[in-house]
Amino acid sequence: MRNLRSKSFFATWRALYNESNPGLKHDRWRCGDLDWERESHAFSGPAYAFRCEAHTLTLRKGTRIAWSLLVVVEHWWRPGGPGDVRESEWCRPLVGSGKQIVAWFRERS
Repeated sequence: MRNLRSKSFFATWRALYNESNPGLKHDRWRCGDLDWERESHAFSGPAYAFRCEAHTLTLRKGTRIAWSLLVVVEHWWRPGGPGDVRESEWCRPLVGSGKQIVAWFRERS
């Protein structure tokens, strides 16, 4: 895992997401010392549909925020049509540096 754009980062992120929220039932939960929030937005029309999830992960050290990360997952498809139109994932640090965040995920992989 080299950086926040690497496939290995997103694979580790997805594994932690699935492990820390079995059945993906919760919109807010804790994963050890990490606060995790998920917001979901969806639309379906005759020509296209999409679902967008915004995840905010926040690591606190006492009362201080060590880092915070926004991860966005988009899934677009055609209702009744063949296959997906597009899937994408991206993330941005809101507080702290990408190096800090990658180091934290490395420790857990």
